[in-house]
Amino acid sequence: MKRFTLLIILFFSFVFVSAKNDDKSDAQQVKENISIPTIQSLGLNGKVKLYTLFNDTEYRDSLTESEHFFICRMSFDEEGNIVKIFSSEDTTQSSFSSFKYDERGNLLETCKYAEENVLKKKIVCQYSENGNLIYMESTVFEWYGKGNVQERSVSVFNENGTQKSQETSYYDNNGVLKKKFVYKYGKSGLVELNEYDAKNKLISRQKNVKMDNERELEMSNFYVLGKNRGFDKVAFDEEGNMTQRVREYLDRIERYSCQIEYYQ
Repeated sequence: MKRFTLLIILFFSFVFVSAKNDDKSDAQQVKENISIPTIQSLGLNGKVKLYTLFNDTEYRDSLTESEHFFICRMSFDEEGNIVKIFSSEDTTQSSFSSFKYDERGNLLETCKYAEENVLKKKIVCQYSENGNLIYMESTVFEWYGKGNVQERSVSVFNENGTQKSQETSYYDNNGVLKKKFVYKYGKSGLVELNEYDAKNKLISRQKNVKMDNERELEMSNFYVLGKNRGFDKVAFDEEGNMTQRVREYLDRIERYSCQIEYYQ
């Protein structure tokens, strides 16, 4: 189980990005960090429709059974955007993530589901006529119980890309508000931070707040065979995509393989 968990973290995991680029606006940085990688950014060639990744481990000790792990399955539209990601080989019962885009390729909505289509998290984005991110709402749901909202964060941006405000609310397991934070921004950055209690009553206010420039923004980070180096043996298909890699150890032989289906 530990090895399986490690594989999931290595090949399909959620990571945090903390580096702030002062040359880019607040909205640009948020937009880039919530953007889902395309076929091109993943290093894949051709019009990929489905990409399924497996791990097969063969142990040199004959007493230890070989292992077969499904890592993930990604489906793409004909524009190269990821549409769904399944974390289980049984797609009828699997937890998965889904993605929707506008005609410009901007992410409009992404949802993460637990098994049996129970919604765990949802992000909704809105853009100006010029394609600039002006609104983002992120909601986390209690997926193991009644499905109540646990956390909701709303960020609003000016047309020039600077952040205008952010409101983050936390709820208990019954969906009742526990506390809320409201951030207000100006030309110099964060200028006011207000905290509210469970009755939505203001309990503290800080002005001219100084905060660390580092920001932790959640993004999806995908790894494919072509992004790795230093293998003992590799194989490619006619499109030039890696379909198998083999790495040998003293106690085992690890084989990572993938099945790729293309649009005609």
